Amino acid sequence: MVVVVMLLICTERHRSTANGSENEYTVESVRASLIRQEDTIIFSVIERARFPLNSPTYHQHYASIPHFSGSLLDVVLDYTEAIQAKVLATSYLP
Repeated sequence: MVVVVMLLICTERHRSTANGSENEYTVESVRASLIRQEDTIIFSVIERARFPLNSPTYHQHYASIPHFSGSLLDVVLDYTEAIQAKVLATSYLP
């Protein structure tokens, strides 16, 4: 999804520029675009966190999950971190 958004933004930038030297994709232009997108995503997540609309997700006793005590959000974060750690550990194997 993020790659699609990046390509759409780069394509739109490519169409909107008139100068020939700015029409080329370079590592720096893609990097700058990704940095802007990352900043936008992080800012949006921070803004979204200020207004939790799904409040049961943040309550500790909303979901009963075996072998875990915490909110549904805590469960999702813990499992996501565990999966990312496993992927990272296996990516460095020879």
